[in-house]
Amino acid sequence: MDRAHDIGKVTVTAVANDHKADGTDTATVALSVVNSAPSITEFISSKPYVTLGNSVTLSCNALDLDAEDIIYKFFTSPPGVGTILHESPEVNTATWTAPDDPNLARIYDLIVTVSDVPQGYYSSDTLQVLVFSEYGTIWIVDKVRSEVDKFTSRGEKILSASHSFQKPVAVTNNIDEFYGCYVADHDAGQIIKLDEEGRMLTTFTDIPNVIDLVIDRKTRTLWAISVSEVEPRLTVIDTDYESVIKQVKGLNEPSAITINQNRHEVWIADYGETDRVIQININIDNPVDLPDSLTSANATIFKGNYDGPSSLSMRNAEDAIVYIADMTDDGGEIERLIYNPATEDYYRGTPVSLGNERGPSKVRVADAGLVWVLNLDGSVLYFLESNPSQQTPIVLYDFDDPHAMAIDQETGNVWIGDNGRHQVVEISSADSVGVSISGFSFVEDIIINN
Repeated sequence: MDRAHDIGKVTVTAVANDHKADGTDTATVALSVVNSAPSITEFISSKPYVTLGNSVTLSCNALDLDAEDIIYKFFTSPPGVGTILHESPEVNTATWTAPDDPNLARIYDLIVTVSDVPQGYYSSDTLQVLVFSEYGTIWIVDKVRSEVDKFTSRGEKILSASHSFQKPVAVTNNIDEFYGCYVADHDAGQIIKLDEEGRMLTTFTDIPNVIDLVIDRKTRTLWAISVSEVEPRLTVIDTDYESVIKQVKGLNEPSAITINQNRHEVWIADYGETDRVIQININIDNPVDLPDSLTSANATIFKGNYDGPSSLSMRNAEDAIVYIADMTDDGGEIERLIYNPATEDYYRGTPVSLGNERGPSKVRVADAGLVWVLNLDGSVLYFLESNPSQQTPIVLYDFDDPHAMAIDQETGNVWIGDNGRHQVVEISSADSVGVSISGFSFVEDIIINN
């Protein structure tokens, strides 16, 4: 906002003379003398977002057409939020430290005024900075747009990763105090490690057609499956040393991988001539000791009861049940593998019938024991582990092609990518619809930073 100000009146008289008798004439006009306020040419923040208690640098460039000195003032709206450090009025930069109270996480207006000296005429400008907590932030993979975006738990967009993905299909983050993520890029045959600001830190190459990945917290290893015709099909990466430590053969066409962090087991759903679920016990000091090829001699293989296992999930608990979304010829069901502490192995429990004609595509389990299911007919439901026959459909939101799903284990709420409506929506166990985030093409995967 620029202003010009009237600082006085001046009378100007003009006289014309033709150098003959009576050859003169005069005219008088009153003119206003004005002083222009300085003009702001740029007002920027070092970042458009900042985590609680951290700082951004504010910079303002201004020009005064009257060649007068300029002084700067920075403040917030509402006033007094956070702390502004401004060295002196003549300096055009300042540092704003955001509040550290989680209740104050939101978007704030940061304002600058520039005034000329000695007149004091001013202009002002405003920019916005998002203050957020890393707790509950969400990474969302859009396969069609080849984007990986980060949002707050309130649905505010923080950033889009700057890395140029070809076809990102999966994302994971389970390491404590790391708010970045690992992204599987199917077409590039790579896994990319991003920091919390979406910048590429490391690229792991030569993993053709990688489709899913998960982190083992104890050994801090990353496990990824690939459907490539080129073996290996299972890749293990040391995240501390950022190196591939093992490549394991023996899979046919894997579709999903997960880990029980408590029991320290890797589970893989695998298609092939015989559809199967594979259990790998990784309770070893060094994952490099894994076999070069998975066989029934070094892994537990469950088969004979599956028609199309497409998704796996379990609680990170000693007594966790393994849930398998299995698409059968007559629809589908949720298969269950139940741990028997007496024999220290798993047995097949009674399948959970879903009552739809197309079958389930995804299954996820909350730590509180609530099992969520996405069905290919567009329906979404949940049930308690203790009572799987009592299923509750979500009816307050009209899903159209729900595909990706992640559970916030702290709140118990589930985030679902609904590709028919190009949204990600938050649903609670009370069937209430929370945050909705729009603008996606095809949400392939979601992960939540807890």
